[in-house]
Amino acid sequence: VPPMATAEKPIEWLAEKEFDFGDIAPQKPVQHAFQFKNKGTEPIVIETVRTSCGCTGSTWDETPILPDSIG
Repeated sequence: VPPMATAEKPIEWLAEKEFDFGDIAPQKPVQHAFQFKNKGTEPIVIETVRTSCGCTGSTWDETPILPDSIG
């Protein structure tokens, strides 16, 4: 499930907004990165990420994405 953005933080997705790993073997690490461009005038900070299954976890960078930058 992609990082969330609020209405006042306009973004342009540079790739898919959702990703399905399919069946994942137990204890097998997997990863996926979502890319977007900050089209707003203020920095964006990703504050939360949701997965569609409670059996998976997520990590993300909390560094602000500056206007006209890619995160």
